[in-house]
Amino acid sequence: MVGTALAAVLAALPKMTRAQIVLAESGNNVVGEYKFSGAPVNPALVSGLDHPTAITVSGSDIYVAEAGDDLVGEYTLSHGDLVTGSLISGLDDPTALAVSGDNLYLADAGNGVVGEYKVSGSTVNPSLISGLDDPTGIAIGSASEAGSTLALLGLSLLGLFCLAPIAGMGGRQPRSFPGQPG
Repeated sequence: MVGTALAAVLAALPKMTRAQIVLAESGNNVVGEYKFSGAPVNPALVSGLDHPTAITVSGSDIYVAEAGDDLVGEYTLSHGDLVTGSLISGLDDPTALAVSGDNLYLADAGNGVVGEYKVSGSTVNPSLISGLDDPTGIAIGSASEAGSTLALLGLSLLGLFCLAPIAGMGGRQPRSFPGQPG
C-alpha cells in the first residue's frame, strides 16, 4: 500500500523533480528538456519563441524571457503548453530571470534595471535595482534572517562584475572576479 501511494505521489510530481535539464536555445527559438546524460527528452518543449534569452522554473511552470518580443511568457513544465504569453511585457531586451518564493526577478538589459514581479505577473517594483550597464544574469542566494540575497552579474566597460548585496548578506561586500576592478 505504501509503495502504491509513493508511486502515485512521484507520478504527480512535475518532470523537473526527475532530474532534467531545461534550457533556452536562442538560435532555434525553443526551450528544450534533456537528461543529465545529455540525451534529449523533448528538445522543443516550447517552440515558436522569439529569441529566448533566459528561463527559470518554479513549481510546474517555466518562465521564458524573449528578447525578440521583449516579454516574459509562462508555460507548463510538463508539456510546454502556453499559460500566459505576455505575463510581463513592455521590456527592452530581457536577459535573466530568477524566482524566489512567489517573486520573479527580471534583468531588463535595455533599460538597465532589475525588476521584481509576482509569478502571477503583477508588478512589485519594475526598477528594484536601476542604473545598471547591461545586466545579464541573476542568482538568488539562500534565505537568512534578514532576507534573501540577490546577486546580479553584469557586463560593463570595466569587465565582468558581481553586484551584491541586496539583503541578508551579513556584512559581506560585493566581490569582483580575479583580474577585475573592485
